[in-house]
Amino acid sequence: MRTYAPLFLIFTLYLMARADLSPSAYQPPPSSSAQIIAAATTAVKATAGTLRRITVTTEVASATIKLFDLASASCTGTPSTNPKGVLTLPATISNPFTLEFQESFANGICVLTSGATNLTVIYD
Repeated sequence: MRTYAPLFLIFTLYLMARADLSPSAYQPPPSSSAQIIAAATTAVKATAGTLRRITVTTEVASATIKLFDLASASCTGTPSTNPKGVLTLPATISNPFTLEFQESFANGICVLTSGATNLTVIYD
């Protein structure tokens, strides 16, 4: 009677050695970004999505960054419906900074800036 256990064990070990089972093997899809460099109303994402983070690289003292949950067609002028948040920059900031949000937007991501702050909006 022949036994195939050693051959099966060798094949199993071979497969395990080839598989990448580390947690870093999974890479989520890359996020998108939009850069805003002027005081403007910007439709960052036209449809539903997730705001991941905002990085402010050049600030304007006391400027505001207002976030609205609006589709791009409604992201014009000075929006006031569906507000999601307001960031007011202090009078002095010496270094760039990043704010994490991980916030869902049902309609779209609309950003209204009051100064020529240079910021990057990361979203999915």
